[in-house]
Amino acid sequence: MARVVRFMFDHGHVWPLWEDGTDKYAMEPADYGLSPELTERLHSCYAYWEAHRNLDGQWDAPENRHLWHAEADQAIAILRWEVSDLADVRDERD
Repeated sequence: MARVVRFMFDHGHVWPLWEDGTDKYAMEPADYGLSPELTERLHSCYAYWEAHRNLDGQWDAPENRHLWHAEADQAIAILRWEVSDLADVRDERD
């Protein structure tokens, strides 16, 4: 069975990288050897998400959700390319 990186954001864990079947579960870019550019993009996506979305899942403005979603779409595309030899990526953003 192929490894699956679950791409989702959660308060308290900067990286939107999760993997079932590992001892760690909440993963980090170094676990996959991600590039510095993607690592920075993932960190920026989290910071924006945390700044504009409350704990109840509500965004402060629709345009902020759209901007974040577009940036996260790009991050997922790059992530899929960077881990293509070792895992699939499943988008689990809500």
